[in-house]
Amino acid sequence: MAEYIFNDKIEKTDLRRRFAAHSAGIYAMPAPASTQAQSVMKKRNLNMQNHVAKRVEEKNMHEAELVLCMGRTHAENLKEHYCAYADKIHRLSSYVGEERDVEDPYGANEERYEQTARQLETYIDSVIEKLKGNEKNENSNRQ
Repeated sequence: MAEYIFNDKIEKTDLRRRFAAHSAGIYAMPAPASTQAQSVMKKRNLNMQNHVAKRVEEKNMHEAELVLCMGRTHAENLKEHYCAYADKIHRLSSYVGEERDVEDPYGANEERYEQTARQLETYIDSVIEKLKGNEKNENSNRQ
């Protein structure tokens, strides 16, 4: 859901050509999005019908400018496994100054998915604001 929410929100900003989210999981197996996730995203006019879960690979880590994880243990596991990229790996909430995991709703009811989507939206809004600030600082340093 985070990938779809981020990409929808970033598309409405000046950063749309610079950033895009791609979702991958540490233990993910190729599978479509759950019906609950699809339903929650459909309410936001986002279509996850063709989504297939993917596992994190070295290529993903190399190409990413920033890797944001739902939880602390996810970030720690990635940092251990891909230590060369540790500086770009963060817990989503920590990246925007909070210390709270986004719980994976996998297997839960639709209301739990909705709660997770709202939490993601809040953090993603903050991430985008931070990226905008970083972009402004980079541009002013170039002048």
